Amino acid sequence: MIIWRGFGFLAVLIVAVGALIGFGLSSLVAPEGEVNGPLVGLGLLIGAAGTFAAGWWLNVINPEKKTQQWVAQRRAELQFAVANGQFQASPGIAPSSQAEAQGQAEAMLAHESAVIGKRLRNIHTLFWIPMQWIGVVVALVAVVVTFLLMS
Repeated sequence: MIIWRGFGFLAVLIVAVGALIGFGLSSLVAPEGEVNGPLVGLGLLIGAAGTFAAGWWLNVINPEKKTQQWVAQRRAELQFAVANGQFQASPGIAPSSQAEAQGQAEAMLAHESAVIGKRLRNIHTLFWIPMQWIGVVVALVAVVVTFLLMS
């Protein structure tokens, strides 16, 4: 049973495509019935690189962009509330000045953006491991396979 979250299942597919590329290249070069270890390892490395790249984009780059968009929108909302004197960090506790309201709004925004950023990162997993790190593990396996099949 394969357990994934988000697009984590893509790790299996990308590695499988890389392995197929490696075995396909091996069948073109090696005599019939033999396996060319370096080519199989190369195919696995291709799959590992693809998995790492996809995982990095899905788990790190894209969440950062979404967080920045959310921060820009939230900052505009808070600035509007501060400018109109409607900002309250807690219900019933109004700031004594516009500068205090601005400081409280920035502190609130910093805290909220940290929470949002953590929630959006590393949600695409395979067996609870973020996709990009699956790519690193597969790269290590590719090196071992290359050396084991060289003989």
